Amino acid sequence: MKVRVIGIAGASASGKTTLAKALQSYLGDDCCAILSVDAYYHDLSHLPKAERIKTNFDIPEALDFRLLVEHVKSLKDHRSIPVPSYDFKTQCRSQKTMELKPHRCLIIEGMLIFAYPELLSELDFNVYIDVDETICFQHRFLRDIAERGFSKEMMHEKYQEQNYPMFLKYVLPTKALAHLIIVNNAEANVSAHTFLGEIKRILSSVMSYVAPSVPKLLMEHHCFMRFFKSMRSREEESSGHSFSTEICQNLRV
Repeated sequence: MKVRVIGIAGASASGKTTLAKALQSYLGDDCCAILSVDAYYHDLSHLPKAERIKTNFDIPEALDFRLLVEHVKSLKDHRSIPVPSYDFKTQCRSQKTMELKPHRCLIIEGMLIFAYPELLSELDFNVYIDVDETICFQHRFLRDIAERGFSKEMMHEKYQEQNYPMFLKYVLPTKALAHLIIVNNAEANVSAHTFLGEIKRILSSVMSYVAPSVPKLLMEHHCFMRFFKSMRSREEESSGHSFSTEICQNLRV
């Protein structure tokens, strides 16, 4: 069994996790696993709280990429890994880990995954979610205040000094490395059938291992989760055939 690896990148709060979970739901938990780069931030427990909260989390150096690459290689070698647990409210790693077993398809999602060459070389197919940065900031602003303990003032300061400059420096340039670019545009209107067709193209490319030669694709849609929720049942009802089952069978190659 060869493990196929899909990478999903894009700005923070662009919808990477949503897309990853939707793909996993479509393929099935038995076939597909998700590895979030958020679990691999460096432990900052050795620093005072006042210093930890000022840390720039939008640069490659903030992440333990060496451990992440080691774990990805282990999964591709059919060995389970202990995934770290990171607490963004304390900026520290927990002592607890979660075991992740090898699956036929592995989705790695994180804004900086294309910026680290050693990790990039482990990916079979690269997806970039392209969203207006102001929209991303609105999503991130609400998320980081509610879930990560940042104040409104600190969020505005971080955006000006860290988030946006680092996006321009490290994230946006990697868009050119994507095989598929998804424009998550609220004004776009694409049918579920069209979107399903594009996802099938992603999975077919990974399945046949032709990702490096796949031409860049551009697709606009406004709410991919809405399409995914009923995608599986609609497809099976209309055709009596499950493409996700076919993908899982062929991922054994």
